[in-house]
Amino acid sequence: MNKKQTKGIEIENPSKYMTLTYAISLTIIALLSGAVHLMLDQVIEQQSQTGKIVNISGQQRMLSQRAGLFALHHLQTGSHDARLVALEAIDKMLINQNFLLQHHKENQGSDFSAELNALYFSPPDNVQQNVVKFADTVRRVLNSSEDLNEANLTTQKQYIVDLAKTSLLDSLHSVVEQYEKESFEKVDELRFAQNVVFWIIIFTILIEAIFIFRPMVAKVSLFASKLQREANYDALSGIFNRRAFNLQSAQQFNKSRENDQPLSVLMCDVDFFKNVNDTYGHSTGDEVIKVVAQVMLENTRNSDLVARYGGEEFIALLPRTSKHEASIVAEKIRRSIESIEINIDNHQLRFTISIGISDLKSADSNIDNVILRADEALYNAKESGRNQVLMSA
Repeated sequence: MNKKQTKGIEIENPSKYMTLTYAISLTIIALLSGAVHLMLDQVIEQQSQTGKIVNISGQQRMLSQRAGLFALHHLQTGSHDARLVALEAIDKMLINQNFLLQHHKENQGSDFSAELNALYFSPPDNVQQNVVKFADTVRRVLNSSEDLNEANLTTQKQYIVDLAKTSLLDSLHSVVEQYEKESFEKVDELRFAQNVVFWIIIFTILIEAIFIFRPMVAKVSLFASKLQREANYDALSGIFNRRAFNLQSAQQFNKSRENDQPLSVLMCDVDFFKNVNDTYGHSTGDEVIKVVAQVMLENTRNSDLVARYGGEEFIALLPRTSKHEASIVAEKIRRSIESIEINIDNHQLRFTISIGISDLKSADSNIDNVILRADEALYNAKESGRNQVLMSA
């Protein structure tokens, strides 16, 4: 047992603090996790939207070729089916073009990058203008093919071929590539933001572990230590209380019995303690209790159990100690107490103690038998004059 006196630690119940910090921590993590979830949703939505736009812009290339091919076929063969297919392709191209430009028209270009805006509305590509021109030309040619002379027909054919296979096709291809590039850049930005938030969560958890959970665990440990101490130590004297002594003395009894080792008990009581309280006050009585506890600790071993057993009553269990050896220890304690003076308002208070000793007998079934004989010896010591050490029979 540690002989140094440990000052009591006063702390508040940490349950409210734990609940608050835990709630704050979970809230922060939940908010950051929600941010990651939203960003992931945006990534998925962006990828979905990207796929749709890239697919539609890609369709424009195919439709331009389809419209041109079947228009030429109609002009060469007069096929009514080829004319319908070409017109259907032209209509689909215009519908797709309106879809791609819809947000741009509604928001005055806010959804278009400078690169896309240049592709759609500026030379040399002028995609919007060329798509409309191509559609109008094909539709006009298809609707008036019978009225065109050979020279005009040849000219229109060449125009359709040139526009569909060269400038328009290349421009539409450039649009698709730009859509893909910008969509991947946007997805990369969202993924980067998602990774940033993810590492912020990791960093937040580390910060919480260091500055919230670690202090919280320390408070809980401190609170648990305080409860443990209050459960086992006497608050005034700083030594074991009766409960802790009873638990540990029973273990020592069994150990001594199993190993066939001697064991002795000292039962001590402060003489005329009531007079000390009545004359000098309870604060002086408390000081006497502390002094006796300190003296008993100083004159016993670390392996011995020393406890406050009652108001002014103390007990010591000495393992591996015969009754004779215990009497030597008891006498040292008695003499030390007798020589102490407590200064109270320039008055020197001196007091004494009586001690009863018993040891383990073969007939003892538990430690209570040994304690009872020590208590009887203490009673005899007080009855026969106090300030003395008596051994049980």
